[in-house]
Amino acid sequence: MGNHISYEFGSSTPSSAAPTAADSIVLPANIARRHAVLSNTGAVDIYLALGAPAVSGKGILLKAGSGAYQIAALNLFRGDIHAIAASGTGALSILEAY
Repeated sequence: MGNHISYEFGSSTPSSAAPTAADSIVLPANIARRHAVLSNTGAVDIYLALGAPAVSGKGILLKAGSGAYQIAALNLFRGDIHAIAASGTGALSILEAY
C-alpha cells in the first residue's frame, strides 16, 4: 500500500494564546508531540515561525477568523512555535497531541 506514515496519539492538551505585535512562543517545544493544530479565532492576521522568532508579514500566515495550521506525521515539528500578530492582539486556539 505504499509508504504510509502514521503516528497514533493517546492524549491531547487544548490551550490558547494571545499573540501581540511582539514575537512570542505560543507552543513550547515538546519531543513527544505527534500532532498539533493552531487556529486563528481572532480579528487580526497572525504569522507563525517554526523554531525561530516570528516576523510580521513573513512565515506561515493564519488569516483572521479562519486561518489554521496543522502539524502531522508528514510535517512533524517538535520545536518551539512562535507567533506574532499583524497588529493589536490576536487569538489562537491550540490543540497538541502526543
